[in-house]
This record gives sequence, C-alpha cells and structure tokens, in this order.
Amino acid sequence: PTIKELNFVLDMLYGASLSYRNTFFGDCQVIGFVLETLGKRYLPDHEQIDPLQKGLGVIEQMMFHPLLDENGLLRADAVQSEIENTCDDIRAQTNDTRSYARMRLRECMFAGQPYGSSLVGKVEQVQGFTPEMLTAHWHRVLESARIECFYVGSDDPPYVASLLEDVFALAPMTLLPIPQATIPPCREQAQYVTEEMEVAQGKLEIGFRTGILPNHADAVAQSVFNE
Repeated sequence: PTIKELNFVLDMLYGASLSYRNTFFGDCQVIGFVLETLGKRYLPDHEQIDPLQKGLGVIEQMMFHPLLDENGLLRADAVQSEIENTCDDIRAQTNDTRSYARMRLRECMFAGQPYGSSLVGKVEQVQGFTPEMLTAHWHRVLESARIECFYVGSDDPPYVASLLEDVFALAPMTLLPIPQATIPPCREQAQYVTEEMEVAQGKLEIGFRTGILPNHADAVAQSVFNE
C-alpha cells in the first residue's frame, strides 16, 4: 500500500533490497526487479523464515496485486505522483552529463528506430498518461512479455525453480515473438553532434556501427573492444 510498508517488510527480511531495472537489449526494452537477500544458510537454526521465498512473495504482490481502486484501476493519486516523479527525473537528466551524453549518442545514431527511443519518454508524453492507460499496459505486459529469471546464490536450483514457478503461476504467458535487432547501414561520413552547456568538464561519446550481431564470429572481440 505504501513505500513505508514496503520498506518495513524488506527490513524484516534482514535488510533485503529491492530495486527495478529499465534498460535496452537490442531493440527490446527490458524491465524487471532485482532482489538481494540474505542466504538462509546464514540464519540461526531456529529461524524458520526463508528471505528468498518471502522476497519473491513481495515481487509477486507488486506484479500481480498492486494497489487498485474500486474500479480495478491503478489509483489516480499514485499514478499522478509517479508522473510527477518521472517528469522530474527526465528534466534532471541534463544534470548528469555523462549519462546525458550517452543517451544523446543513442538518440542521434538510432533516430527513428526502436533503440533510439527514450527509456523514460518525454515530459509531454508522460504528462498525458492516465490510470486507464497504465492499467491496460500493465495487463498487456503480464500477458505478452517474455519472463527471464537469473539467480546467484547457494540454494539448490530445483528449489529456486519451484519458488519462481509459484511466483509466476498467474502469468498467462502468451508470448510475443522477440524482434530481431535492426542494424542500420554505415554512413559514408562520420556524423558529429555538439551541444553547448555550462559545465566544468566536457563529455565525449563515440559510437561505431560495426554490423556485428551476437552470432557473429567477431562478437567476442567486439565486446573486448567495447570495454
């Protein structure tokens, strides 16, 4: 119901942490949660709680049972609060010049393509969101998104798999096909974009079009070069 109560539950799980992820993988937007908990093998023998199981229960509540109004819509006050927070985040992007330069590089190199889109949108877009729109989108994501889970820890894989199966038992799993990443053709000449800002230190971002997909023989070499 509230951030305060959410934090209380995480604190009772020996200070578990829960954050969200919003990023690109090729032309796909990837959203999700990152949960960090204490391994139950480090708990006293008399303690019956499993922080991983309880933490996954919190994710299940957030995904499938968010706070709704009497009409089954995401609550208008919560939606408006998040709209304001998101707009503040968008306006503040220019304050982090490093990430802003990287974002602008992607927008310029991939203009008009999925990968060139903003992960958080524009202020005018976000301000137009309504509880009806976001509730419909929430249902659409649960019904069609591909779900992937990654676990790092000491619990037995079959046990972790059973916990995850319980969490996602309510997911319809009507999967949409994953789009193949689009690789735009190389330009004959390098493209230069300069933005003037009142900053103490300039930022330079350089992007290369290589045409190398993950199944290419040079994919590993490209990853090393990219680092």
